[in-house]
Amino acid sequence: MTKADRYHATPSIALDRNGYIHVFGPMHNTDMDYWRSVLPFDITAGFARRNATADGLWTGVVQAGHRWITYPYVFYDNDLNPWVAFRSRAGTRGWKPGTQCAQLARYNSAAGRWEAMGGRSNPDYAGIPGGPNPKPKCFAWSAYSQDGANGYQAWNVKPSFDKDNRLHYPIRHVRDTGSTSWAQDLLYIYSDDGGRTWSTADGERIHSDPVSLTDLDSRRPTWWASGPTGKNSLYGAHAAGSNGRPVVGYQRRRDGEKHSTTEFAIYEDGAWRQHDTGLSAFPGRLLVDSNNVWILLAGGSVHVSEDDGESWVTHEHAMPADGQHANYDVRYFKQTNKVRFVATPTVDSGAKPVRIIEFVHESWAPPGATQ
Repeated sequence: MTKADRYHATPSIALDRNGYIHVFGPMHNTDMDYWRSVLPFDITAGFARRNATADGLWTGVVQAGHRWITYPYVFYDNDLNPWVAFRSRAGTRGWKPGTQCAQLARYNSAAGRWEAMGGRSNPDYAGIPGGPNPKPKCFAWSAYSQDGANGYQAWNVKPSFDKDNRLHYPIRHVRDTGSTSWAQDLLYIYSDDGGRTWSTADGERIHSDPVSLTDLDSRRPTWWASGPTGKNSLYGAHAAGSNGRPVVGYQRRRDGEKHSTTEFAIYEDGAWRQHDTGLSAFPGRLLVDSNNVWILLAGGSVHVSEDDGESWVTHEHAMPADGQHANYDVRYFKQTNKVRFVATPTVDSGAKPVRIIEFVHESWAPPGATQ
């Protein structure tokens, strides 16, 4: 697989309903590394490299001799169909604003291929700079940029389905302020029909397709923006639903601070309410289970809330390694409502052990998801 630098190495693995294992490599502005196991539920027979475009994924345009894929992230709906989100390149004119877009796709196990979301009604979207023409089928796109010239957008999104099969989609977005302040917004949309149509938190329908973030100021009461944050930095964004309300967890580093903390925002009574938990942010992942129990992985510990983030109970030794060396099984969580960590504890030398541990909250009950 393509080697990426340590700050962009985000491989992701999916298991489809037929048992085939899909692996997305740690790309950073390269062609997509996409592999699938030769046999279902089997790694001993090896993996075959796949043509992602032929398998239904829209992987952006070719510019400077290759495609530009970054930040793959796999998640699951309640029928355990895998979905993938990633960033691609939409325009061929250098790093002008609007050259990058977000991609979203669902795997159809019966057809054995991916089904890309978005871009159905706007194949000639005029705002994307450079070729090709007609324009590509992005899921989400923005004409904003870091400073009006550098067209950077992270599109490093972490969507999720809640117990009612609502698809929550958070967006970390860089706003053009005419400077290099990296002013950032945190935006949110949702879908109740498997990604075919989208709305803001208050139920207002989004009619652009691709979803376009081109007029933030006039839509701020609708879209919700936590920014612009000036020199503050936002990292990650994990959206979910709790007691019928959208919630977004994210990491924030404020001016002059060396370390970021985990914050969350919950939408209720027509407005977003933001809270700084004060907890160390890394890895800063917020999960909400089928019983509205919040599970926050932060600072090498597991923090649990049963009152929509008002109070937290910390389990210091719930992870088998520090946060940098542990990840959780998102499919297992969706299937069982339990958090399972896969970790490689730090050792001085020799073979590195792999440990698996389950965290089961005392209020655990089987989820409503299809098993």
